[in-house]
Amino acid sequence: MGDKDLQAQQEARDAVEAASFAFQTVSKLDQAKIDEICAAMSRVALANAERLGKMAHEETGFGKAEDKREKNRFAAEDVWNHFKTLKTVGVVNDSGSVVEIASPRGVVAAIIPSTNPTSTAIFKIIISIKSRNTIVLSPHPSAANCIAETTRVMREEAVKLGLPHEAIHCLTTTSLEGTETLMKHRKTAVILATGGTGLVRAAYSSGKPAFGVGPGNVPFFIDKTANAERAVFNILTGTDTNFDFNPLTDRPNAVAPGSAPTSCGNSPVLSKYSPTGAFNLPCYIDVPAGSPAAAYTGNLARNVGTKPFVVFTDLRIAKSFMIREKLSLQVMADGFNLINKNNTLDVNLLYTAAGQETAASDPRQFQFGARLSF
Repeated sequence: MGDKDLQAQQEARDAVEAASFAFQTVSKLDQAKIDEICAAMSRVALANAERLGKMAHEETGFGKAEDKREKNRFAAEDVWNHFKTLKTVGVVNDSGSVVEIASPRGVVAAIIPSTNPTSTAIFKIIISIKSRNTIVLSPHPSAANCIAETTRVMREEAVKLGLPHEAIHCLTTTSLEGTETLMKHRKTAVILATGGTGLVRAAYSSGKPAFGVGPGNVPFFIDKTANAERAVFNILTGTDTNFDFNPLTDRPNAVAPGSAPTSCGNSPVLSKYSPTGAFNLPCYIDVPAGSPAAAYTGNLARNVGTKPFVVFTDLRIAKSFMIREKLSLQVMADGFNLINKNNTLDVNLLYTAAGQETAASDPRQFQFGARLSF
């Protein structure tokens, strides 16, 4: 393990310890103070939406600066307006027979991706403080500067209103080992993981409550009045009118035509950009009458070939052993896809194999771990 990895691990430990100490103050704030702090962070994030969007675009090379500005605006304004009146302190609901009382969890470990770095950071910071938790952000290495700047402007505004400085922290030394240390730290209470499938799975396997968001499922609808050639080109290449050039988590994986003209079925427009006719996806496009279905799933007519159900059977077994006071050992075993089902992934959208099922999820896997708490 290199020096950078060791530094990242130590920074993660120090950040969680500091955030845990700050939590003692944040958890005692009343509703008015929490809302005042969050509203101030929302305003400053909104005021910096354009600048932060430009930073994200220049640092990562992903998307469009103006569209990232809009994502920042949405996170800072629309999302906050949606739940700013939500009660997160004391009794939040009383139905007569059941009384719900809000209870903060502690330190939130927030994994921030490179595809939507600043908007994700804005969202996670606001919801963490709104719920009276503290937060430590682990930025993707290729977006570390813009995420750090987002954290800085929001934290400075919050500190002016009494939030402890350590309640919001962005790691400056990033590595996989540092992120793993952050997620598995004994004082980390919950994980908000946004990233690739492997990272999300690691979050779920950390032994902590985790909310994971991996690659999304974004459909495109092509209206019958659309210019089919231009629409297909834009969707395949992620250019022109596509919002933010479709970075990973919001790239299309399904296309639904609206009353598609008969020319769509075997149209040279589609095959021009893919040798297999890119968007003859299963259960979405009607193959014109008399047109033979090709030997790949993507060209079947509507409801002719339905993709099999995707079934994952995962199991965790854990046992804790108390060795002595303040010293315990927990051993755990995780099994993924226990029945070893062949779960095919969505049809391919790439030029070389568009319309075909070309990949499957992982086969049966086992993972064993142990945690010593002291």
